Amino acid sequence: MPSRQLVSSGSPFETAYGYSRAVCDGDLTFISGTTGYDFKAMTMLEDVAEQARNIFRTFADVLVSRLSIAVQELMLRRLCRVRRGPV
Repeated sequence: MPSRQLVSSGSPFETAYGYSRAVCDGDLTFISGTTGYDFKAMTMLEDVAEQARNIFRTFADVLVSRLSIAVQELMLRRLCRVRRGPV
């Protein structure tokens, strides 16, 4: 049976809200709960493009430094919620 590993990025929000930046289970790694927040400056970046870049920097830090997974091994799955009815 594979063992589950919870991985923290050191964000104070992980402790405050009880989640892990990444969860490894067997040969699968799941990353969630990542925003464009700049943890070094402790501010939300104003530019949406810079927020997106910061999300991937956070992913890369978790994958490479904590899990020894190459960023090139990352498969992106995008889920979109469709709102039905009046907006």
